[in-house]
Amino acid sequence: MDPMGGGGFLILSCLIYATFFVMPFLPLSTEGRVVMGTVIILVGEGAAWLGTVLVGASVVARYKRFLIPKRWFHHGEITPTDKPQEG
Repeated sequence: MDPMGGGGFLILSCLIYATFFVMPFLPLSTEGRVVMGTVIILVGEGAAWLGTVLVGASVVARYKRFLIPKRWFHHGEITPTDKPQEG
């Protein structure tokens, strides 16, 4: 699969979610804000999942290890319990 295309969808999903910060400044009714929030969540999640599928599970697993808080301040060897589980 094409990792650049998938990465683009992952970045796009972050940008879509960033529009939540713009919503309070738009002249929308309460119903309009609810609809816009729902659309943002659905489109953002769709873009994130599509990006994940396009980059592949191996790339996601590789970057998932950076999300382990135990490793953030530890500069040593990774123990087997710190490695992300596959499958």
